[in-house]
Amino acid sequence: MSERKLIDIRIWGRVAVLCAGLLLCGQAAAYDGLTSQLSHVAGGAVMAGEITIWADKKSASKERSAWIGFGASSLLFATIELGQSNSYSNRLDVASHMLGSAMGAFATEKWILRPFVKRENSARPYMGVETELHF
Repeated sequence: MSERKLIDIRIWGRVAVLCAGLLLCGQAAAYDGLTSQLSHVAGGAVMAGEITIWADKKSASKERSAWIGFGASSLLFATIELGQSNSYSNRLDVASHMLGSAMGAFATEKWILRPFVKRENSARPYMGVETELHF
């Protein structure tokens, strides 16, 4: 079997295990505690960071990529969250997400973080995160 097919089989095997694990999970319950809001901050940072990287690659105005990442992430999340309900809990989630979006977008624009995989002399790949600092 070719190496490409083996990689495809491994990926689909992992996806199947992940889906089976998700089917066995219980129902999640939301609350307004610190860990819940920190998860919204982290999610906002990741989402805005990804949009910022995309905007940096695709946009003509590179100096505004952080604003694009922050705005798109915040607007998308606020639309979804406030579409469910306009309660205190939902507004708190939006505020937490926006805080994370600001941190993620502007940190990504300043220090663009990219995951990478390198194959050196060994059979095992070397994985990590590289940073690029703009002066």
